[in-house]
Amino acid sequence: MIRESDLARINGASEYDIALGTLEYLSSRPGGSAPIDELVAELPNHVALTSDDLERSETRPAEAVWEQRVRNIASHKDSRSNFINLGYLLSSDGTLTITPEGREYLKRELG
Repeated sequence: MIRESDLARINGASEYDIALGTLEYLSSRPGGSAPIDELVAELPNHVALTSDDLERSETRPAEAVWEQRVRNIASHKDSRSNFINLGYLLSSDGTLTITPEGREYLKRELG
């Protein structure tokens, strides 16, 4: 099981916060899937974003910092604390899908 303390804390929503919000959103979707662009449009309804989150990313200037963190879910999939690596999400062709393990993890985390 992953704990938030296992991840580096940053100003604003952490990658953990974004990934947990992604699980929450996908669990409400038919089939449990959504393209990354849909997640970017919908996650502000599931994750409390701060002014730091809304700043422009230094490495991806066309995106806000929090949007980069959404895309990091797929691009950092080999990281030991990544929700894809942990089996909570699947990534295919720009779409993320919650797994049964992801649904169980979400239930444990959010009740």
